[in-house]
Amino acid sequence: MDALTVPANLADGLALLRGGLGDLLGHAADGGDGGDDFAQRLVGALRQAGGAFGVGDLAAHGFDRLGGGLLQIANQLLDFRGGAAGALRQ
Repeated sequence: MDALTVPANLADGLALLRGGLGDLLGHAADGGDGGDDFAQRLVGALRQAGGAFGVGDLAAHGFDRLGGGLLQIANQLLDFRGGAAGALRQ
């Protein structure tokens, strides 16, 4: 931290309390951030879409694994009595 930062911030705050202009140049430059904000919002929207795609991808893998698990359960139930309803000598 710069040694002059604290006194500068204090003087800025006191100027605002007295009704002065304070950081007028800084506030004027804030208006120039509009184009930059649009680009940041666009990137954020693309990240949201990527996250939604990732969740859909996880769901698809989960349903794929669920089907295999249900088939395994059905196979075990059929083979429960020594292969009477399933493949013999499995």
